Amino acid sequence: MVSESIGFFGRVDIWFNNAGVGGGRGGIEVREAADWDRIASINARSAFLCLKAQVAQLRVQGGGGSILFNASVLGSVGLPGTMIYGASKASVIAMARAAAAELGPDGIRVNTVSPSITRTPMTAPWFEGKGPDADANPLAGITPLRRAAEPREVAGAALFLVSDLASYVTGHDLRVDGGLSAN
Repeated sequence: MVSESIGFFGRVDIWFNNAGVGGGRGGIEVREAADWDRIASINARSAFLCLKAQVAQLRVQGGGGSILFNASVLGSVGLPGTMIYGASKASVIAMARAAAAELGPDGIRVNTVSPSITRTPMTAPWFEGKGPDADANPLAGITPLRRAAEPREVAGAALFLVSDLASYVTGHDLRVDGGLSAN
């Protein structure tokens, strides 16, 4: 991915790692080691591998740059049935913080954006035939703003974190969660 990006653009100073898989829902007793392996591999291991390749490229370019990961509020807030997914996203948040401390002297900023329930293809089954407000969808109703996020709202936070407006922000987890973590 990194070499293809460099081949196409010549240089990349901003990386947004926005890949992942949902964890499904289910309590501790029904989850299997295979669930852990699949979810952690996609959500956490892939983030590490991207970070490693992106840092190498930024160093070749002379340092500087911004790396952003899409994590989840569930990496910081526990909800029943979300243990494996939440653990995988907590891993991404912890990795980004450690990387920010390590890479800061090279001018490389590393942050995470952590949305709560957002209307995306991954969450579409939760919204089929329903509106975004709390009355139409109980998952949206757990946030104080009483609705799900729209992708553009998460994108705006991501854009801020990689922009020069956030040039002194690194190691930060920006929750875009409609106030869920305030509960």
